[in-house]
Amino acid sequence: MSFLCVLMILTISQAQYQIGLAPRVSPDTEIYKKIGYTEVRIRYGAPSVKGREIFGDVEPYDHVWRAGANEATTLEISSNIDLEAGVLPAGKYALFIIPRERESWTVIFNHQSKQWGAFDYDESMDALRVDVVPQRLSEKVETLRYDIEAQGITSGAIIMTWSDVKLQIPFTTEFAEELGTILDERLASSDSSTHWVIYLQAAEVLVSQDKDLDTAEKWLDLSDKYAAPSESGWDKRYYPIAYIRSHALWTRAKLLALKGDYSTAAALGEALSTDKEHEMFYKRKGESQNINTLVSEWSKQ
Repeated sequence: MSFLCVLMILTISQAQYQIGLAPRVSPDTEIYKKIGYTEVRIRYGAPSVKGREIFGDVEPYDHVWRAGANEATTLEISSNIDLEAGVLPAGKYALFIIPRERESWTVIFNHQSKQWGAFDYDESMDALRVDVVPQRLSEKVETLRYDIEAQGITSGAIIMTWSDVKLQIPFTTEFAEELGTILDERLASSDSSTHWVIYLQAAEVLVSQDKDLDTAEKWLDLSDKYAAPSESGWDKRYYPIAYIRSHALWTRAKLLALKGDYSTAAALGEALSTDKEHEMFYKRKGESQNINTLVSEWSKQ
């Protein structure tokens, strides 16, 4: 084959690559999860080991790595998250990693999300850096993988595994603040007659997570303040008023127990089991067993 033919083939091959016709060896991959109210999305090119020594060779120690292949890996979050090193505001970031032989690895969140690899990485554009101790794996992971792990509805972890390394980056969401925003939006778009139920539900969410109990108590007080006076005109799709009032009483009992007022919490719980007005709630779907168990525990405090 002549030199001219070889040159033509190389030129055509390069042109195909440049305009994106050739399939990528490291396929584009995306993972998405919603943690509480926060949407988390990671996009990355997924390279494979292919018998190579990755960290310390293909990806040298102490150098910024694109944390994937092709374009820089990106992390997109719909609301602020809290990491060990500080708060990462809502937005889209390039995700870089500096691997090290014996020390903690550095995970970098960089404002310049659209770039090829790490060739134009600019440290001055860093939003946050987090040091993470790597876990060495006994069996190699062939293809780079990211996971978003939910740990309840207020926290999670970004996990990178490749070759013989696993990195886990824990984070928490600003759950209570997000809930407050959603509450305001729901109040603004709903009929005022249902506001007491909306306040109650928001308070119940905080109590169930043992988060921001002072705010939960404020919302319970507002629920009591705006509660519908009677069944007249009440939309039964939202449960009978008697049931909702019992639910509000039980939510307050749990709140008081979390704040350390066990005697009052137990008294409210006992009222649910003895007062006729609470019978509908007390007998619904085994709720009585849960109430009796907790009241018994609180009474011993």
